[in-house]
Amino acid sequence: MTDIAVERDALRLFEQALEIPDHQRAGWIAEQCGADPALRARVETLLRAEASGSLRTGGAVDEIEEAPLPARIGAYRIIERIGRGGMGSVYRAERDQDDFRHKVAVKVIKPGLLSDRLVERFRAERQILAELSHPHIAQLFDGGETEDGSPYIVMEFLAGTTLRDWAIDQAPSRGERLAMFRQIASAVAFAHGHLIVHRDINPSNILVVDGRAKLIDFGIARPVELMRPDDGVMGARALVGEMAGVQDAPALQNLTLTPGYAAPERLTGADISTSVDIYSLGKLLAALFPDTGAGKGRGARGDEISAIIARASAEDPADRYPTADALIGDIDALLDGRPVSAMPQTKLYLVRRFVARNRLLVAASSTALALILVATGVTAWSWYRAEEAARQEARRFGELRSLAGFMIFDLEEQLARTVGNISARRALVERAQAYLLALAATENAAPDVKADAADGLIRLARVQGVPGSPNFGDNETARTNLLQAIRLLDDPAIGGGRQAAARAEALSSLAMILAHSDSDTAAAGERLQLALAGLADVPAGERGEAWFSAQRRTRHVELELALLAEDVEQLTRLADALDRDVTTRPVPATIKAADRMTAEFDHALADYYRGLVGYITDDLTGAVARENASVQRLQQLDRQLPNDPQLLFQLAWSAYTGHGAASSSPAMARDADNFLDIARSTIDRLVLLEPQDRSIRSFSANVRSAQAHALTDQGKFAEAIALQRTVIAQLETALGSDRKAPALNRLVIAHGMLAGFALRADDVKLACTHFANAQQLFEELVRRDKVLGFVEQRVRNVQANLELCRKGAPASALTPLVE
Repeated sequence: MTDIAVERDALRLFEQALEIPDHQRAGWIAEQCGADPALRARVETLLRAEASGSLRTGGAVDEIEEAPLPARIGAYRIIERIGRGGMGSVYRAERDQDDFRHKVAVKVIKPGLLSDRLVERFRAERQILAELSHPHIAQLFDGGETEDGSPYIVMEFLAGTTLRDWAIDQAPSRGERLAMFRQIASAVAFAHGHLIVHRDINPSNILVVDGRAKLIDFGIARPVELMRPDDGVMGARALVGEMAGVQDAPALQNLTLTPGYAAPERLTGADISTSVDIYSLGKLLAALFPDTGAGKGRGARGDEISAIIARASAEDPADRYPTADALIGDIDALLDGRPVSAMPQTKLYLVRRFVARNRLLVAASSTALALILVATGVTAWSWYRAEEAARQEARRFGELRSLAGFMIFDLEEQLARTVGNISARRALVERAQAYLLALAATENAAPDVKADAADGLIRLARVQGVPGSPNFGDNETARTNLLQAIRLLDDPAIGGGRQAAARAEALSSLAMILAHSDSDTAAAGERLQLALAGLADVPAGERGEAWFSAQRRTRHVELELALLAEDVEQLTRLADALDRDVTTRPVPATIKAADRMTAEFDHALADYYRGLVGYITDDLTGAVARENASVQRLQQLDRQLPNDPQLLFQLAWSAYTGHGAASSSPAMARDADNFLDIARSTIDRLVLLEPQDRSIRSFSANVRSAQAHALTDQGKFAEAIALQRTVIAQLETALGSDRKAPALNRLVIAHGMLAGFALRADDVKLACTHFANAQQLFEELVRRDKVLGFVEQRVRNVQANLELCRKGAPASALTPLVE
């Protein structure tokens, strides 16, 4: 048997042995261990350690010689040492500065133990406590380092007893024990809500002060994002060995856990999650209700408490309560006399619970009692059927809600990175939309359900047809979904922060449709201002992750509208603001790879827009440098996250803009070619991923036009003209029957470019044909009042060219529309 297997089996047998009477324990251990002397020796060692009180969290450090009592720590006068823990000593102290006094507890790492790992862990405890302000969690007041560099924290002084002593000394009733346990579980649920796992919940880490529970010792707690399978035997051995300054420290004795309360996965190397605390809570409830077999009494366990304990402390994490709140729900049900979910939901049990809650219905006389029992039975059965139907309906509703979220936010995103999935993605999106609309249409839908449905509709809209990122090209369906999301978000019960963030996401996406699909930049600006105003109204303290995500998206839209207006001052200001947003955005306790990639993408985007400023203002060297920086950042991200459509979209645009700037100067010809190669290869990848996106097909045509322009510079006029004809064919296909204004504007430029190539090839007839085509399309745009600014500037000489064409002028007399 391996060391890990021995440790795991030893811990399991040790926990079971604690329930065996002392006079029977030796024989029981011999029977369980059989012919495995190593296992038996390990179990006996653990039992001896438990009996002597030496088996504690980080027990190895107790062997370090105790340091002299310090006189002061920071602003606090040390009165006495009141405890020793796995990381150091705890002192009772008094603040005697700044005209006020109060007693506190000061926890300091023991001298001689200042390894980097231990200091890091201690500082982590300080940071964790700073984030956890809860009536049943020990409060942090202050922190710092002593003169010799030892970190310390200052906490509220808790003059209480441990939970175990409280249960023995006070002999609380069943209700009092359950109420105390609920306080503890609420503290754990609060910590989990802040993504903190305690990892060592046991009676010694809970103090009872004036009848209230206080959860202490977060010294080995970790944020959920930092959880990794490092709590196994070998990992613990290495950590404790480093802390204690010894080699090959005994593994289980020095684990950062308390045997009897630690979940089995702590020894198996499995991933650690909030489920380990659920297990410990189950064991804690068992300690509050020892299984004495007495049946009834002040601390009797009973079937329901036994069922709650069994579910919470199940060996398989999947069989436990999913959250601490779910466990609290069963405790509340027990206190209220309602059915407990951990119990088998038999008809008899449900009727018993109903009768127990309605005792006043029972009459004193036997005749009345019989009648009431019959009525109660009928009522209870009807109630059971109604309750069961409601549970089934709630379960189906929850499954539908979860499925829609998975389809939109997880599965679709994964499929988007794989070539050839377009049909599957479209079917997936359509089905998800049906689910979301069903959720939103539910009678009396809860505010959080409406908000979830709105979030999903906004995400669907981006997939379907919001310009600025790859999509299916269905602008109208996207618009409909965004308007539906905004209507759902009109419910004031959703809450300020979440409501403002979601509305901003919807309004900024709608602004992109108005600007690019409708060429209505005025209406787009109005929607954007509404989004910005809503975000600004949210108090700073309520600005969570969703708020900052919405701020980021509105910033992107601000930049895009400034670009359409060719407002270089606004573009520069907003690009600088985007960089500042990245650096001032709150840093999560654990920075995920996705957070770093988002930040790097925004830096690349800021460089892209600065490059455009250089291009517009003829600072070509600066434009090329900025676009090169953007391309390099995005290529690095592409290596980390291949085939991400949004990333490829921006990479192609940065390279395309860099090519435009570099091709304007012969000195940067090599840069121009390099940019063009990157843009062409990237857009080809993107077309394979998003073949139905009109904007991407149009963009692909623009890149091909740039390639054709490069061919004319090389004197390859026939090849350039042939390639530009395919570009026009692409754009006409993308134009479709609805003849969207942005596509018409691009087609005007494409015809103008082909006319210019023809002039360089001295083909006047071909040039005049495409000048006429450009003019015809331009006049259609004028009638619809949909001419984009850059198009209007480039067709000013088309009338003069057409007049020269009618006069039979040579190619040298005509002026190209697009240089």
